Amino acid sequence: MPERNQIIDDLRGICMLGVIGIHVGSFVLEAPYPNSFLYMLLEILSHTTTL
Repeated sequence: MPERNQIIDDLRGICMLGVIGIHVGSFVLEAPYPNSFLYMLLEILSHTTTL
């Protein structure tokens, strides 16, 4: 059985967090008083990890 590539596994984890960030960003906008700083932070982090 071949060994797993640790770098690929780490990149998969980062990409998964980016996808979660994209989905959480939509919930931030649905709040009655959305926090613009939190939304911008999630947008920056999620879109830079999925490039």
